Amino acid sequence: MYDSCGVVGRTLKGALSMLTGREEIIPQYRCQKTPPLAAVIGEAASMASIPMARLLGLQRLPQISYGSTVSLLSDKQQFPSFLRTVPSDEYQSRVLAALIGHFGWTWVGIVADESDYGRLGSQILKEELGRYSACASFHVELPEVYSARRVNYVINVIKESQAKVIVSFSNMQNMVPLLNEVARLNLTGKFWIASEGFSDFAFNKVLNGSLKIRIQKSMLPGFRNFILGIRPTHTPSDNFMRSFWEEVFGCQWPTTETKRISTDFKLCYGTEELAGLNITFLDETTFSNAATAYKAVYAIAHALHNLRACRDGEGPFQNKSCADRDYFMPWQVRIQMLL
Repeated sequence: MYDSCGVVGRTLKGALSMLTGREEIIPQYRCQKTPPLAAVIGEAASMASIPMARLLGLQRLPQISYGSTVSLLSDKQQFPSFLRTVPSDEYQSRVLAALIGHFGWTWVGIVADESDYGRLGSQILKEELGRYSACASFHVELPEVYSARRVNYVINVIKESQAKVIVSFSNMQNMVPLLNEVARLNLTGKFWIASEGFSDFAFNKVLNGSLKIRIQKSMLPGFRNFILGIRPTHTPSDNFMRSFWEEVFGCQWPTTETKRISTDFKLCYGTEELAGLNITFLDETTFSNAATAYKAVYAIAHALHNLRACRDGEGPFQNKSCADRDYFMPWQVRIQMLL
């Protein structure tokens, strides 16, 4: 398991390590004698999945993303081994256009990310608007790195436009500076429609009554109870869990030093109850990627099970052959998943 920390460079480093079979990266060389990985699950963000998919596609190693929606990833010429358990942005662009057409709006503004997610999604949206006799009054982009100058430019475009409906095809972190300025200037009278990248409506003053497209969420029975039952004592070597415990309970784990000055610190015991905390991510509705990650895991599990259970003469490969039960090739796993 590799944590990319949301950094593309770390994502590629993790992908190369998986291909090489060791931490030290040696391109085009595999150091392990054991069978190669059957598949890789990740990334969540499209900007990380795209370079990762290009790299893994060279080896035809199946990659299943549980959160990357950018439409570009549907191109099998560029990404032959990429799969996902979430729909492409092409579909939400169509839904946004249909929603605009349903209400008879013909003059709308578009605010998009300066990224593949925003650019491709908004481009499809503009094409779809024509089907409903609607068009864009303006189309402006927000940079991935905050720019006060760009935010002010977008604000001026919104103020000067006659469009009363604005579509946001942007991630929340890029929209926050803009919405802060919208709220500060009290720019009301605009109706906002947001894509699924917009995580929540925290700006009630300017977004009251607005609409948001959301990918249908599935609940995982028992998952919340599993999370609430986690204890650092169950995995004592997990430093992340120990740090998490200190953060949420405001305590420190006993050491020689903390025992000596224990009156100045609240000590962690590992028996504290997560259920007693008012933490939003413990709400099951916020487990946005849990169900889609679950589906990705089971897609691979079912493929591996079916490959091992394959009977000679009934297989999915040439001449109805089966894969080597003890040495699956990645491309064979991908074919099995697509059946």
